[in-house]
Amino acid sequence: VWNSNGTLPWGSHTDHRSEYYQTWNAEFGTGSLPLHSIYNTGGHRYESGTAWGKVTVPSSGYSYVTVDVDMYVPVAGTKGCWPAWWLDSAWNWPPEIDIAEFKGNGNVWQNAIGSSGGWSVVQTGINASQWHHYGLALGPASGGKRTYQLFFDGSIKNQGSIPDVQGV
Repeated sequence: VWNSNGTLPWGSHTDHRSEYYQTWNAEFGTGSLPLHSIYNTGGHRYESGTAWGKVTVPSSGYSYVTVDVDMYVPVAGTKGCWPAWWLDSAWNWPPEIDIAEFKGNGNVWQNAIGSSGGWSVVQTGINASQWHHYGLALGPASGGKRTYQLFFDGSIKNQGSIPDVQGV
């Protein structure tokens, strides 16, 4: 279930005070989910759409969580745009897993950060004129950690473990 009420999941309308999220910049019901970003000359420099959903990860038992998306990101090489698809805890940060993040250099960044503060970063050059498949496989809780694998077009690009923060 996707939501877009013009805010981030924790309620803020802004991201680092430079971007303002608006409901009309996310188009639901079209068979895909276009998110628009607009450069403004006054006020907040950028205005864009946001959509979010919640994934409930069981705190016990043997369970995997997988999330997959096909995305077309024509602005992957455009300075000033920062489209991203990521997971983080509902209770604290870090951890964070960036399934697909684009920082304007023509690459997809697939990153993870655990409670130690160290990032595991992988960049892959993409053809921004094509659709690509991105995915995450999150393993079951074991010893206070969960394993992850990040995929790009069917290939594992980044893998490791993050703290299991379920229930914290």
